[in-house]
Amino acid sequence: MTTRHHYHLDLDGHSVSLDLRTGFTWRTEDIVLLVDGKEVGYHHQRGTGTTVLEAELPGEPARPLSVRIDHPHHGGHRPHTPVCTLMIEGRRLPMPESVLA
Repeated sequence: MTTRHHYHLDLDGHSVSLDLRTGFTWRTEDIVLLVDGKEVGYHHQRGTGTTVLEAELPGEPARPLSVRIDHPHHGGHRPHTPVCTLMIEGRRLPMPESVLA
C-alpha cells in the first residue's frame, strides 16, 4: 500500500507544493517539488530522515528557496507524518498538509 502526503503554500502570488509518496515497505519515498504547477525538484530515497530540495520562485530576480522534509520517529515500525518547512530569505514557513480529493 502506498501512502501519499501533499503539502501546499501560496507565497507572494506563487504556488509551492510538495508530493511525498511512501512505498509499500515504508522504506522508499518519491518526493516531488512543484512551483506554480511545474516540477522543479525530485528525490527518491530509501529509508527516512531529513531531505532538502532546492528551487527558485520565478521573477526578476528569481528567489531561491528550500523545502525541508523531516520525518519524526517515535518508535514502532511505521514513521509518523512528515513535517514540511519552506525556507526563503531567512524565513521558515510551515507547509500545511492538504487533503487530497
